[in-house]
Amino acid sequence: MQGDIILINCIPPTSGISSIALAEIERVAKDKEELIGYLTLDEMKIRENVVIRDGMLVGFSELQPLSDKPTLASHIILIFQQIQYVFFLVFYVRTVKREVSIPLAWYPTNVTPAYQMAIIFWELLNECEKRGLQIHAVVADGMSVNRRFFKLVSGSSTIPLDQPFTAPNPHAPSRPIFLCSDPSHLLKTTRNSLLSSKPGGTRYMNMSGFDVLWTHVIDL
Repeated sequence: MQGDIILINCIPPTSGISSIALAEIERVAKDKEELIGYLTLDEMKIRENVVIRDGMLVGFSELQPLSDKPTLASHIILIFQQIQYVFFLVFYVRTVKREVSIPLAWYPTNVTPAYQMAIIFWELLNECEKRGLQIHAVVADGMSVNRRFFKLVSGSSTIPLDQPFTAPNPHAPSRPIFLCSDPSHLLKTTRNSLLSSKPGGTRYMNMSGFDVLWTHVIDL
């Protein structure tokens, strides 16, 4: 409290791998014979008005007069020295039964090359596996950089459409890591393509010689 101002929900995590997440994995794994999970990754657009200084997140907070009802801020501004970042690349780890569901690592970024994503992935895989959390899959949306990332970690130059797409697991050679597109993003992409599908539109979808149009969805 400073005068008549309250600082709400101020937290100081740093970018990179979260020591809190690793400690939580260790805590849960102690009581489990088997802990099965997967990684998800996404670039999250940053909004404005909560500040990061010197690599520290000083926010998800809002200054409020005492007379006002406290509310959490919904904005983020990044200040890393003099570089302005637009996104967070976030890696999230979940177990199948949700014993663990926590952000594992995050990095401020404008553009993250596929090779850097691959380096981070192998590091996170190692941290999880050596703590007893088996990683069986990686889930990402269909952005081109994510497809390149999948190709890098799989060692394949193409993405197969008629069989599972996997990466080797150096901690368990008999247990490959499945590389999966996020179903919710695929559904949104399909919806948007259908919405734009029309003669002269940005999309013109067809199947077996027949048009596939948004008007067909409306008619249903």
